[in-house]
Amino acid sequence: MNCPTCGREMPLASTQCSRCGAMLGFAVPSTANVPVSPDLYPGWRLRSVQGIGAAAVVAVGLGALARAVLDAFPWYADTVGVLLTENAATLLTVGVVSTGVIATVLTIIWLWRARQNLNAFVGAAPRWAAGWTIGAWFIPCASIVLIPIVVADVARHTFGPRRSGLVVALVWVWGSVQLLTVFVGSDPYTLVRLMRPDRELTQVGSLAVTVLLVGLELIAGALQIVYIQLISKTQTDRMRPALTVATV
Repeated sequence: MNCPTCGREMPLASTQCSRCGAMLGFAVPSTANVPVSPDLYPGWRLRSVQGIGAAAVVAVGLGALARAVLDAFPWYADTVGVLLTENAATLLTVGVVSTGVIATVLTIIWLWRARQNLNAFVGAAPRWAAGWTIGAWFIPCASIVLIPIVVADVARHTFGPRRSGLVVALVWVWGSVQLLTVFVGSDPYTLVRLMRPDRELTQVGSLAVTVLLVGLELIAGALQIVYIQLISKTQTDRMRPALTVATV
């Protein structure tokens, strides 16, 4: 910070110029520039991830359940002989799409805030810029790989090199399950045809494929919920001293 009168460079927390005596501000020195924790660099804005993380967890859970219902219904309809009306089918599809969009938006906001907080964490040196927490979701095909890479990068530098192994592994398992879900979901009976190309799909085989797809959807949702909660809790604990000072 420079004095507006004489141009002398002054510390950010100064309220009066030491050369000419000009007032630099009428407030007491900001606690944002005072080290309040050995884990945090001073002067960086911290963004809460707890509330948005909780909202993302709820949306992800509802989205996983909605997709599981949508995936299971064709088998149930064939077995029981129940057909959805056009309005009911449309309503179910809209519900699944809506929960998916909401979950994605909340997760992107949460991930961006978590990545921004890394700027204030001592020792953190993430490889991927904050813009990738948004852009990675919108690159066709590559997003299925880029998203886990960016999330793993945030997890690695949230926990530090010694404690991040388990969470990073969890993120990669989530990414692998997501990829498998896309593969199976694109044609649910592909695996059965590959294993038994000379036989027609039986009711038991149809059930097995449905259980596999529903299981993958639920597992992916559960893994995403876990890593969101772990990263949110760890970042909140690291930022707590600064947030406490800011509210005093």
